[in-house]
Amino acid sequence: MLRAFVRDLVGMAVGEAFPGTEVPPFVVEVPREEGHGDLAANVALQMSRVLRRPPREIAEAIVRKIPAHAYLEKVEVAGPGFINVFFSPEVGPKILERVLTAGPHYGEADVGKGRRVLLEFVSANPTGPLNVVSARAAAVGDSLARLLRRVGFEVHTEYYVNDAGLQITRLGESVEARLFELLGLPFSFPEEGYRGPYVADVAKEALATFGREALLALSHEERVKRLSEFAMGRFRPEDDLRRYGVVFDRWFSERRDLHEAGKVARALSLLEEKGVLTTEEGARVLPTTRWGDDKDRVVVRSDGRPTYFAADIAYHLDKFERGYDILIDLLGPDHHGYIARLKAAVAALGYDPARLEILLVQWVRLVRGGEVVSMSKREGAFVTLSELVEEVGKDAARFFFLLRSHESPLDFDLELAVKETNENPVFYVQYAHARIASILRNAEGVVAAADFQRLREPEERALLLKLDAFEDEVVEAALAREPHRIARFALELASLFHAFYNRHRVLNVDPPLSAARLALVGAVQEVLRSALGILGVEAPERM
Repeated sequence: MLRAFVRDLVGMAVGEAFPGTEVPPFVVEVPREEGHGDLAANVALQMSRVLRRPPREIAEAIVRKIPAHAYLEKVEVAGPGFINVFFSPEVGPKILERVLTAGPHYGEADVGKGRRVLLEFVSANPTGPLNVVSARAAAVGDSLARLLRRVGFEVHTEYYVNDAGLQITRLGESVEARLFELLGLPFSFPEEGYRGPYVADVAKEALATFGREALLALSHEERVKRLSEFAMGRFRPEDDLRRYGVVFDRWFSERRDLHEAGKVARALSLLEEKGVLTTEEGARVLPTTRWGDDKDRVVVRSDGRPTYFAADIAYHLDKFERGYDILIDLLGPDHHGYIARLKAAVAALGYDPARLEILLVQWVRLVRGGEVVSMSKREGAFVTLSELVEEVGKDAARFFFLLRSHESPLDFDLELAVKETNENPVFYVQYAHARIASILRNAEGVVAAADFQRLREPEERALLLKLDAFEDEVVEAALAREPHRIARFALELASLFHAFYNRHRVLNVDPPLSAARLALVGAVQEVLRSALGILGVEAPERM
């Protein structure tokens, strides 16, 4: 509320101070330095480029046009031209009343206007158990879906199963090699095969399931196909993801839903009809450089086989034809080159490439005792999602992955994640929620009329202003596709609550003040619960 209030107030003052001048986009935010107001606007710095006047001079002219208001204690110009706003004590009760009235709906919005979003994430090759890189993508994707739903988007989630192509053949060949090893037969392990111990486990299961004679009676090609399909069946990650709090609306099979359904051929035919494909050395090529890619891309090889890129094109065509307004893909950090080519493909199909958003989820390093834990899927020395959840728990895993932007690499401290101390950020936030629950349980039977005007202490004021910021934080985090901002907000709100609790009593004080403080901590609990819910983290009543 207060950011919007300041934005509107400053915007109107700009119109009066500089008639006919368009108000540029500007930021309203909490100043970095204490004492510089509750909120600050940088509009004068933005306008100086157009008006060619010193920003401080512009800011002073704007401030002179800001009218008196019950919410305003003072407005002043600071630094090179920031407009610093100090709120009066009147805003606190208004904030608290609004939070309490909205209850669990506080922080909801309708900026999405019901637009349909297809959010695809994780989508790991089914060549082994999910590792911690996929775990980070799952936390980011699921939390982003929750966040977007909260602000009015209709969100569907999807896992794209890459169950076609060379990597699946290599998986079957790897299992076959381990099978022959078990049987004492000569074998040659594929150079690009999967060497992890999980492959030998699959070979043992296949032997027990099909029997030696049945497997050896098959041709090499038939055996590899049978073993690859068997292995993929062992690596279905639904149960692991469900324990992690992630449930997809749809599992989309590349083999069944694209290739066997004829959708790859149909997408290629559509591109042919549009006349955008060219021929180079017998291959069919999509000239993606026409739409900003760094080189043109082959979609059909000279031997007639479609490329992986052709399947990607067909998949995104299918997404648009299902009626989605916005497509969001979460890809791994090694997929940076995919952004331009996929957007070019969308444009070639006749859709606005701005409707496709691609977020890259950066690498994770697991650290234990100061040492980095190895994570190579192909070599097999990696920590699985299931092992991570078993060791640190779902809540710690998700919260730690969401502490930093998905655009930044992350070091995950396994030892810190299991500590039950304030050093552990998820424990710190959950403990704030549980501590408030304890206060409210102990307050049962306390009856008094609350006087919100009594909430004048600095720690109370800080909590109230932070509660007000939640509405804006949710909307801004959703529109920026940055769920980590909610984790940061929860941590900051918990810190403000602990600071308040360590300085002030809630119970056994003057009854109207006690009632007001009970309302305040109840509002804090409600917002913490909402923030943790967006993150997919539990809000415990007891710890």
